[in-house]
Amino acid sequence: MVDDSLVVRSVFQRILERQPNFEVAGTCASVDEALRFLDRQTIDIVLLDIEMPGRSGLDALPEIIDRADGAAVIVISSLVAQNGPRNFEALSLGACDTLVKPGGAGHSSNFAESLVEKIGVIANQRAKRPESATPRPAPPVHGGQAMRPACIAIGASTGGILAIQQFLAALPGEIDCPILITQHLPSNFIPYFAGQLAGRVTRTVEIGQPGMFMQQNHIYIARGEGHIGCTRSGSGTRVTRIEGEFAARYVPAVDPMISAVAQAFGRAAVGVVLSGMGVDGLAGARDMRAFGGTMIVQDHDSSVVWGMPGGIAKAGLADAIMRPGDMGPYLRERSLAV
Repeated sequence: MVDDSLVVRSVFQRILERQPNFEVAGTCASVDEALRFLDRQTIDIVLLDIEMPGRSGLDALPEIIDRADGAAVIVISSLVAQNGPRNFEALSLGACDTLVKPGGAGHSSNFAESLVEKIGVIANQRAKRPESATPRPAPPVHGGQAMRPACIAIGASTGGILAIQQFLAALPGEIDCPILITQHLPSNFIPYFAGQLAGRVTRTVEIGQPGMFMQQNHIYIARGEGHIGCTRSGSGTRVTRIEGEFAARYVPAVDPMISAVAQAFGRAAVGVVLSGMGVDGLAGARDMRAFGGTMIVQDHDSSVVWGMPGGIAKAGLADAIMRPGDMGPYLRERSLAV
């Protein structure tokens, strides 16, 4: 636990020490103290405040993750709900989740339960090691040659913001097809997500509006109300809004987006499912395979939560299981084989 307040550290420690399967490895009052601690201790999870004397938690976040050898970081601050950009800065820098500190605007009345639940999910994820988490392509499944991608649909949830950035950063420029993204987020955070992503990629980023013609080198992000999809319209393809509830019950949901892209583009469609809790994307993956498209999922070791990608992999629906940064080169190699 890294927080400059002794009171806060004591409260958090009491909460966690009541849990029989949690162990508090140590508490630190500053970033520098935390970095020294991580040089000599191996831990699984870091609880990190933002505002502290000296270096801020956000400023040190990438170094903390590196020094902690990939430990999951939950940012706990009174600022993450008051200031949307801070929330997304934390997630984009590698935090797996955020939580509003008691007393902050928008904090949960059941803070202790929320904290224990978030830590428990991450702990369970890290305890469940698949038989093989090595990135690997699946054997050929369509009985035909791969096609150059005409549209990519990306779905993600917990831990997905950084994974999306890693995927897009490594996506070769010659793969210039339109991209649809559904990231599980509250609707009021979608504009922050779009703005933050636009500052990190060379492609044009827009919040998808029904009726938009989809263009090359454009990224369309699902709005918080309804689900994003697409449909062929004359010689082009338009963004659509899909209504209704789906199995995962998220709004926006990944399933309808992937299904819509599969139906619109067939063998030239690509579905990508990154880190996230639950099974959203599984039904869409079935449709993607049924229409002959390509399905790629994030591997276990690089995922914060291997729920969404893991469900697809375990169902045998993934053409490839790999780190987000390896997916673009993989697609390029498949395209060159066409």
